[in-house]
Amino acid sequence: MQESFHEPAFFRWRRAFPWLHLLRIPGIAFRTQILLVGFLTAFFYLVCGLVARTLTDQTTRAVEPGVISETGLLSARQNLFHDAADLAEQAVAPNIVMFNLTDRLKSLEFSPLILADLLYWFNFLFFGIIICRMACAEFTQGKGVCLERASVFALKKLPAVLTGILFPLFLAALVFLFVFGILAIGKIPVIGLWVGGILYGATIPLLFFAAVLMIGLGIGWPMILSVIACENSDSFDAFSRTFDYLRSRLPVILAAFAITMAVGILIVGCAEEVSRLAIQQIDILQNRMDSLLTEQQARQPDRFRHLWLTLWSNLLHGYLVAYYWCTVCGIYILTRQSVDQTPVDEFQQEPGLEQATDIQQTENEENGTGA
Repeated sequence: MQESFHEPAFFRWRRAFPWLHLLRIPGIAFRTQILLVGFLTAFFYLVCGLVARTLTDQTTRAVEPGVISETGLLSARQNLFHDAADLAEQAVAPNIVMFNLTDRLKSLEFSPLILADLLYWFNFLFFGIIICRMACAEFTQGKGVCLERASVFALKKLPAVLTGILFPLFLAALVFLFVFGILAIGKIPVIGLWVGGILYGATIPLLFFAAVLMIGLGIGWPMILSVIACENSDSFDAFSRTFDYLRSRLPVILAAFAITMAVGILIVGCAEEVSRLAIQQIDILQNRMDSLLTEQQARQPDRFRHLWLTLWSNLLHGYLVAYYWCTVCGIYILTRQSVDQTPVDEFQQEPGLEQATDIQQTENEENGTGA
């Protein structure tokens, strides 16, 4: 007689309350390949900061995770609650960079700072596609996509992602041009005052529509990446899904994002506190050892210490970056299930890869049957 299958209690809770799947995000962000891509994102963000300082003498407004100095994040004992604001700013760094970039473009501030913000944003964009592809596979299938295949996917889908993000910007620009044309009509002698006055009423809803587009883009552009990464779709599908989900589930999305990211900030904050204690103990041991040696023997090159502190700090902030994109993917998948009733394990593979997987599975079944 066949024994009944006993489902683990946590699986039953997750089936009854799907949003409990977000509890898997800390573990998914800690996957080796995802953590490696997060580390590369933080490292190249540091490189972009160096490039930005060569482009302009002004201090960049964006946070530079991984910058280590004598009073840096990990070299001195600090309080976790005092660092919470900095960690929160670093946790949503992609959104802050996007806000800075659109704010400069809106004010027509064409300066080297725009190029710096573009470097920051493109860094988050490219590596974000890679992380989203691997995170979606882990979240839905429970098995990852290799880093090489995810990188090729990111290169292929980069134009679609850019088109999906630039499309609302293009619509907003058309609205501003139309409003500018209405205001210009009012400057025409004699009839301009009447025609411009009649058409002036259309400028308010048009600018309201443009503001909604820009706010939706500022909040939802990371979801465009997760749509394309999970569905392997085009830019129009990603744009329409994102704005439809934001329209119907915005409070739930914002609440889930805030709670999940608060957990990630707490994890990274505790890791930084432990790291500071460890570095403090290392410095104490180093000072005691130096006191037993001669001055020539005790002389240690500081460059290696700064190097390893920089790499370790980038690893911590790389986890925060990976955690951010995993959170975006998890919220998209659960929102998709809530709105479209799509199963959580739905994941669109690449056509060639799906066919190769089916062939390999058939060969394995035949070999098993033959054996």
